Parts: sequence; structure tokens; C-alpha cells
Amino acid sequence: MRYGFELHATETAPEAAQTLMQAAEEQFGFVPNLLKAMAEAPAVLETYLKVTEFLAKSSLSDLEQQIVLLTASTVNECHYCIPAHSPLAKQAGLSDEDLAALTSGEAISDGRFEALRQFTIAIVERRGNVPENQLQTFIDAGYSRQSALEVILGVSLKTLSNYTNALIDTPVDEQFQK
Repeated sequence: MRYGFELHATETAPEAAQTLMQAAEEQFGFVPNLLKAMAEAPAVLETYLKVTEFLAKSSLSDLEQQIVLLTASTVNECHYCIPAHSPLAKQAGLSDEDLAALTSGEAISDGRFEALRQFTIAIVERRGNVPENQLQTFIDAGYSRQSALEVILGVSLKTLSNYTNALIDTPVDEQFQK
């Protein structure tokens, strides 16, 4: 950890974060280090958890959500989120080959998912200023304008977590190192 940030235990976290951490432990079976770090600012922790809930309600499938989250984390070179989301992407149906390609910044085998990956890269790198032809390629692959905005939702979630991890150098949980 850097700059004096710490990983809070539920009992030592600010009071406003304690209930959120307890809910995360019930949901995940443990409190990930990212959430322990975010507990320093309860509003940040709550935002992260709420945006995660909102993304789950989007029109993007579980696999598509993980492709967006992993792509953004790869572009942002997040040392924490790539191993944290890799097992979730596999659980959602991403093959080992496509996972390796995705996390190394290479094309994935499914054309529709590759269009999603490319659109996500453009959103991150161009800060939303994607050329019209790139949006059209995304739509031609079977996505909608709604999906385009939901990609931004996923990128927003990863911006919050990727930047947090970069700032404080969050240690990767043992559960994600397998």
C-alpha cells in the first residue's frame, strides 16, 4: 500500500463503510482488498458497489460485462482488476485462449465480442470521443445505442477501481492469484 492508505477490516473501517463491507462479505465470501481500501471513503465504496449493481441490470450479458471490465482494466494496466475479473470471465464462458488474448490486448475469436472489445478500447483511449464509423461497426455487430452507453457504465466502474488500485497499489487477494 502506498501513501499511508490502509486495508480496513470491517471493524476498523469508518462506520458508514461497515455495513457495506458486511454485505460484500456475504456476497463474495470475503471482503476483497479493493473494497477494504475503498472503505477509507465510504461514498467511494458505496458508489463502486451500486455501479456494479447497475451494470448487472444492463442489457449486456455476464460475459459481455466481463469483456468490458477486463478490456478497460487491460487498457488501464490495472494490476488488481485483471486477476480479479479473469475467473469471473471464465465462469461467464470466456475460453482460456480468449482470456489470454483479451488480457494481453490481442483480438478475441468471436467477431461480435471483438467488436465489443474494440469499442471499449476506443471509449477508454478516446475518452468517449469515438468516431461515428466505430460506433456503427459496434452496432453492425449486433449491439445497440443502449449497449454503447452501458459500455460507458462499465468503463466508469473500472475507472473508479483501476485508478484506486493505481493510486494506492492495492495488493491482489490470494483468492485472485490462482
